[in-house]
Amino acid sequence: MIQSHRAHPSSRTHDVRFLKMLIATRAKPLNLPRQVAISPMKIHTSSLLLTLGLILSTIGLTGCAGTATQESTGEYIDNTAITARIKKAFASDELVRARDVTVESFRGTVQLSGFVNTLEQKERAEALAKAIPGVKEVKNNIIVKQ
Repeated sequence: MIQSHRAHPSSRTHDVRFLKMLIATRAKPLNLPRQVAISPMKIHTSSLLLTLGLILSTIGLTGCAGTATQESTGEYIDNTAITARIKKAFASDELVRARDVTVESFRGTVQLSGFVNTLEQKERAEALAKAIPGVKEVKNNIIVKQ
């Protein structure tokens, strides 16, 4: 890269010479030590592949990271397991009807919603959810039918 902010005027002459040399070497194979000749096409292809590899590795590493509003892949798997365990607990419980309560989880916080017939069902659903490993907090938005 040419840096035009250099203080010494002779550096611009050096930059021009360097550019002329760079342009001249693009037209013919480079003569490197040990008599290794690499064509400009091979250099271009190599740098293109290197750039592509760096971009893909960056995407691969950041693709699993969570943000403030989106779970990481690991968190998604954990929350899916928590939700499944809670639904299983509801299905096996005689008091809570699993189809009446919706369960969602995000980063260990579980939200319960839906409509139940009694306050006892609402409280039982919350207790079952809190008993599941990995649950940090339960937000009980279940409404009791009047």
